[in-house]
Amino acid sequence: MNILLTNDDGISSEGIIELAKTLTHNDHKVIVAAPSSEASGSSAGVGPVYNFDKIRCKKVVLSSCPEIEAYEADALPALLVLIGCMGSFGINPDLVVAGINRGVNAGRSVMHSGTVGAAITASHFKIPSLAVSLEWSDKGQHWYSASQLATKVVQKLPFLTKVDPPPILNLNVPNLPLKEIRGIRKARLCNSGLIKGANLKAESGDIILNLGGKRADILPDADVNLLRQGYATLTMLSPVKEDDRDELHTLVTNHLVNGSEQLI
Repeated sequence: MNILLTNDDGISSEGIIELAKTLTHNDHKVIVAAPSSEASGSSAGVGPVYNFDKIRCKKVVLSSCPEIEAYEADALPALLVLIGCMGSFGINPDLVVAGINRGVNAGRSVMHSGTVGAAITASHFKIPSLAVSLEWSDKGQHWYSASQLATKVVQKLPFLTKVDPPPILNLNVPNLPLKEIRGIRKARLCNSGLIKGANLKAESGDIILNLGGKRADILPDADVNLLRQGYATLTMLSPVKEDDRDELHTLVTNHLVNGSEQLI
């Protein structure tokens, strides 16, 4: 497959280099297009439109894999996916892969993730995508584990290429040696998010965020629970689409469009 690979940790991240090498060694055509610097938390943002004429993109050589075509740009990952899906990097991608992210993207934190945002952007072009994230540790990262499992998922994806809308898959990997990971489990999103609380200090104006560890979910098949048990988790996400609930359409029509208190 032709694969467009990006991330939100920047072009020099160990995760994207490890994944690029592994995918290439499995006979995929890989083009890397990543931000010049850290872009974590950017979701599916593309940046201020007034700055588009100042974006610079250049061809670079990746350390330890100079044979892989790679580009860095002063741009957010979702924008790179957008222009990459239009063929700007010389291929028409069959698949978009984002990662390997440093730190899991589980639960409601997926809405903030630049890794997941890049994957979601591909769905607008009817291209399947995979976001890959590895649990963070200050004792070192098992990039090899995440790259191997991501490649196994990619190898199984061709049967999903005709699905409409195309799949958006979110893979989270525990930070363990490959042989210690218990397998890949389909998971639901945990009901907690990245930010647990926020306090404004009146005297200084500082906002103090509580970014504590994600709490356990009551659902046994939630991503956070399974990760703690040593499983890699695979969650299916939805693209941005119209809410098609009939009861909601009726309420909007009656109260906002044609009702006595017309707002629109």
